[in-house]
Amino acid sequence: MSEAGEVTACNILESSGQDDLDGAACSALMRRARFNPARNASDEPVRSSYTNKVRWQIPE
Repeated sequence: MSEAGEVTACNILESSGQDDLDGAACSALMRRARFNPARNASDEPVRSSYTNKVRWQIPE
């Protein structure tokens, strides 16, 4: 994430096994995710990273 809290990249750490689903997860994250910027000890905004899992489920 940028110093402004904007998502700047998406990396797949563990693939779903489906390139389309992996791409959809990154695409949604890049469009929708919003973060407050991380701050250092001087309370200045800094670049940071975030890790999370996405679980895809087919509706029944």
